[in-house]
Amino acid sequence: MISTILLIIILNGISTIVENFIQQTSGWTIYPPLSAGDGIEQIEQEIKPKENSFGILSSVLFYTQILLLIFLAYSGFKTGLNYKRNE
Repeated sequence: MISTILLIIILNGISTIVENFIQQTSGWTIYPPLSAGDGIEQIEQEIKPKENSFGILSSVLFYTQILLLIFLAYSGFKTGLNYKRNE
């Protein structure tokens, strides 16, 4: 159970780092500038958000933490039952 708690803490730290990378790389660059005036409709249609693999990694880390917390709760429950039986 201690190693699971430590793993959750480590994954939380990694998740924080990944979230910082997501915030830094989420900006858009539009070229040519919208102040150019010609073909603004065409430029707006060509703008597509850049896929970010950090978002997928962030989701995987989050769901891994949830699964570890469920496992930790189950282990604690079973340990409590075994402790009561031994007394």
